[in-house]
Amino acid sequence: MSINNVCYTPRSKRRFINNMNQVLNHDLQRNIPVNIIENDKEYIVEFIVPKYQKENFSIDIEDKILSVKYTSSKDKDTKEEVKYISNAYQVVDFEKKYKLPKDVNYERFSASFNEGILSISLPKSEEKKPINIEIK
Repeated sequence: MSINNVCYTPRSKRRFINNMNQVLNHDLQRNIPVNIIENDKEYIVEFIVPKYQKENFSIDIEDKILSVKYTSSKDKDTKEEVKYISNAYQVVDFEKKYKLPKDVNYERFSASFNEGILSISLPKSEEKKPINIEIK
C-alpha cells in the first residue's frame, strides 16, 4: 500500500507540495532534507544543513520562484586530508528552485540560520475580507 492511499491531502495542498518539490535545475539538485510547514500566517521552508556556513547561502525570489543556492568557499586549505572511516554526510554545493503559491507576500520574506537549519519564512498575503454594506 502506498503512502498516497493512506494519507489524504486536499488537492490545493498537493499542488503546493508538488510545486515546492519541483526542482527547476535538476543538474544541481542534491539530497538536502527540506521541511515545508504551513500555518495560518505563513509558509516556512527549512533546509537541514549541518556543517554548512550561512555566509555561503544566497536566497532570492524572482517571478514567484524561490531560489536557494549554496556555494562553498573555493579557498579551502586542502593540505590536510581527512581520512573518514564512514562518510555518510558531505557538504556539497547545491541550488534548489521552487515555484511559490499565489498567496505569498513576496516583499516580506525573511531567513534565519540556527544550529544547522536554514529557515525561510514566507508570510501569506492578508486575506481580503468581504465588505459588509448596510442597507439604509
